[in-house]
Amino acid sequence: MRGRIHSRTICLLALLILILASSAVFPSSNVLATTLPNGMKVIVREEHSVNLAAVDIWVKAGSVCETPDKNGVAHLVEHMIFKATKKYGPGQIDREIEGLGAELNGGTSKDWVHFYTTVASEYLPIALDALADAIVNAQFRPEDIERERQVVLDEIARAENNPSQRAFNLFSQVAFSVHPYSLPPTGSRDSVSRLTREDLTAFYHKYYRPENTCVVIVGDVAQTDALELVKKAFSGFKGKGQPTEADSVPPTEPPPACTKVRHFKSLNGKTYVVVGYQAPPASEFSDACALDVILAVLGDTYRGRIASALNAKGVQFSSINTDFITQRYPTTFSVCVATHGGDTNAIVSAILNELQRLSKEPLSTAELTHAKRMVEGSDLFEQETVSGQARALGLYETVASFDLALKYGETVRNITVAEIMSVAKKYFTNGNCYVAIISNQPSEQNDR
Repeated sequence: MRGRIHSRTICLLALLILILASSAVFPSSNVLATTLPNGMKVIVREEHSVNLAAVDIWVKAGSVCETPDKNGVAHLVEHMIFKATKKYGPGQIDREIEGLGAELNGGTSKDWVHFYTTVASEYLPIALDALADAIVNAQFRPEDIERERQVVLDEIARAENNPSQRAFNLFSQVAFSVHPYSLPPTGSRDSVSRLTREDLTAFYHKYYRPENTCVVIVGDVAQTDALELVKKAFSGFKGKGQPTEADSVPPTEPPPACTKVRHFKSLNGKTYVVVGYQAPPASEFSDACALDVILAVLGDTYRGRIASALNAKGVQFSSINTDFITQRYPTTFSVCVATHGGDTNAIVSAILNELQRLSKEPLSTAELTHAKRMVEGSDLFEQETVSGQARALGLYETVASFDLALKYGETVRNITVAEIMSVAKKYFTNGNCYVAIISNQPSEQNDR
């Protein structure tokens, strides 16, 4: 996923407006965007450099739609979508796509569920038919649910054994007290074990609606032809009406009155310190782009301002990860440092000093230019493939508006030193800081 959308470390190059009902074409990018009569959004981008077509289906049905007792229902539903339909028996959809020389994949995040494949363009009608049937006619057979429940529980176990991922998940519990962004998209072992078939089908019928869905096609296909194929494949997808405000908008997370610190127990002997602030949603696009550039300035384990600051203080560390997930609702910007016993207070102080220094001391032209080149390089890397283009368009449409994907590179290139300072001053203040400390000797207060 793109760095501006979900950056674990800036060195990872790839990872990852209301539109009127009538069609809109963006000539400079060769993109057609339209909303079908049933409410489903369709985005098509012609890319004739290679005989391939990427199909991405995005549903606004992630863990943000869950409650703690139903945490993981979105993820388990995602696993069930391709198990069986009235038309395709168990395993047949996967075999159908594999027979085209392709793979079928899916994923669940906090804001969305994503299903995707890339096929030779002449096979686009077959792929669309299979994907549409799965989205519209998933069966939720009891035996499939139990099988996939075990798969999901294995995924949760692996996530719990990933110390950095666990650290960021625990940090989310500190940063979000009322907003469901506190919930991990995988779910917890307890909640997933308790989910019933009725829980899954209720979630499916509530959120898998055409007006909650976006289909993106990028590749060697004419826009009008692709649009007709989507209309035909999804002809049975009937609108169910817009959700109520209470269903669609989660409670707003209030800013903390002071720094919030929580301590958790380490599972591997290492100490992890995660420090972060509230950050803007995707709709505040300019600020989000500036924060992506700041990620590059802060750096990773081997280079950047955080590593330099820790080295200058003589603090030992084994890894540094930065995280900013631009999402539909206000989110967080954070830094995670792993150590074998370094001074946690010194680590917190170093991180806060570097974040706040960005608002007080202007970056040099060379440092800003280098950071922007790194961020733009990630964007260009993603644009090299039809699947990357489809992913960017669909993801942005799901969290804000697809056209932001088309503006990203230019926006990053135009960011100034003054803008970096302004954004840092806006978000990195002492009053709204969150700290999660994961160690073998946690504080007696707020232990986990």
